Amino acid sequence: MSRQSKGQRPVRRGTHSQPKIVNQAGSTDALAQPDSTASTKPQKPVRLFSYVEQEVSFSSSNASLSGTVTQPDSNTPAPAVVLIHGSGGHTRDEVVYGHTVFAVLADHLTSRGIVVLRYDKRGIGASTGEFASATVPDFADDSLAAVEYLKTHPGVDPGRITLIGHSEGGLVAPMVALRTTAVRSIILMNGPALPGGDIVVSETAVILRSQGVSEEEIKVVLAQRVAIHEILKSDLSAEDALQEIVSILLDFQNVTDELRNAVTEQHKLLVTPWYRGFIRYDPRPALWQLTCPVLVLAGEKDAQVLADDNLQAFHDIFAGSGNTQVELIKLPGLNHILQTCNTGLMDEYGELEETLAYAAMHIMADWVLKH
Repeated sequence: MSRQSKGQRPVRRGTHSQPKIVNQAGSTDALAQPDSTASTKPQKPVRLFSYVEQEVSFSSSNASLSGTVTQPDSNTPAPAVVLIHGSGGHTRDEVVYGHTVFAVLADHLTSRGIVVLRYDKRGIGASTGEFASATVPDFADDSLAAVEYLKTHPGVDPGRITLIGHSEGGLVAPMVALRTTAVRSIILMNGPALPGGDIVVSETAVILRSQGVSEEEIKVVLAQRVAIHEILKSDLSAEDALQEIVSILLDFQNVTDELRNAVTEQHKLLVTPWYRGFIRYDPRPALWQLTCPVLVLAGEKDAQVLADDNLQAFHDIFAGSGNTQVELIKLPGLNHILQTCNTGLMDEYGELEETLAYAAMHIMADWVLKH
């Protein structure tokens, strides 16, 4: 693993047969975030007229999706991007602790000459459909519909469409790329390369350690979590699975009905189709099949999708698959949203003024324009 001197751009992978995990060692003056004291969210876009913004809608399976297209004010067909959200009921702006992550990213990409489509998830915002019962494959259907729409949108070069998937969107993007030849490349922003169950276990360990829990206690909790995941992977009905989970969580005598009911209510999310699907899903087979260019960005301090574990998994997958168009970049000091941070923990997200590190956005824009 190589480290670069301060101010250098990341080493590009080119046509090497083995993907390399590269440390981005710092940004140049040109990439530095401008000073701003006007707002605690200084990157939130202000409506500009240097590009065109248009409300659009398109159909997916059992849903009508509403979104926004931002595009350069030019007659020349431009490369385009579909932004794919992380988990949760996100609107097109992917608002996380007050940060409009996708609005900021779309603004930056479009200012670089790239058409961007971002949309409300099914059943969220202005989009119709059912969110509560939706699974990752449903979200892949929606992203594929976004690609198909973008291919026909005026001002888009249909041969240069890139998917940018954040977090869970990093699971969706490879699914979509395998279903259409329209996707030229994909970018994974802190996307997982390991099964959902592994991601949850590692995240749980990080959170517990940050709270000062002893290693012995952590082992007990993680063993409990693994047992719960095995239940979720089974063919048990949601009701029976929930009962089994509650029994594991309340593994002691003299449990009151009140406590059992409270624990049952608190853990209903675990047996939803989405969560069970996430725990069961292994992204490695889909990643193995990819032949398009892939850029993986991993925040060094990401406490949700751990950088080193997942970058190593990405490395092993692509080294074995033979995809020679891969770049794996670890971004020091950045968290799961790709903010410059201190701890990387979720409770810090809203306290930070920065929404997205400028260096990360520049790397993504460069990648899209290159491919």
